[in-house]
Amino acid sequence: MGKKIPFLLLLLLCAFPSGFLILPHKIAARETLPATLKDVDKSVQAQNGWDKIQNEIKKSDGRWVEKRLNWLNRKSTFLMLQQLERLEKLLVKIEGRVGKSDDLKVQTAKIFPRLDEIKLKIQNLKLQLKVQTEKNYAIEAQSETSLRWQAGQVWQTAMTDIKILRDSLIQIKKELNEIVYALQK
Repeated sequence: MGKKIPFLLLLLLCAFPSGFLILPHKIAARETLPATLKDVDKSVQAQNGWDKIQNEIKKSDGRWVEKRLNWLNRKSTFLMLQQLERLEKLLVKIEGRVGKSDDLKVQTAKIFPRLDEIKLKIQNLKLQLKVQTEKNYAIEAQSETSLRWQAGQVWQTAMTDIKILRDSLIQIKKELNEIVYALQK
């Protein structure tokens, strides 16, 4: 047992070069190094340069969030416009079938005004989606904390705008489904 301890100590010293171990005499030498005025100036200049680099990184992060948010806005509005076009085609089919059917003459008085309301809602939603597509969300931040806070606020604003439009699209779909189910009975 006594022979294993020096072997392990030798193994540890071989495994870790002297750069990894901080010996007491090296700590004392570091503490006694004089800090000249030039060295302090260089460190301050380096810190100022690093601050400028960090500010540029923050600005690029803000630009990345803006690009991503604007892309998401355009994509979601484009998909909603496609869904509205499909709903319009379905609406045309429903109107054609209701107009041709003799069995539904009693229900057509109730159905046509509802179909006209849905057409108006679709047109209004299309206009709102075009306005939403043209929106650009910008982030103007000076520090990291304000960047995070403002990015969160802008993101939340964009998501609420998109959610409002999505909810109205879902409402139009529900109304159209009610008409289709009423015609099947």
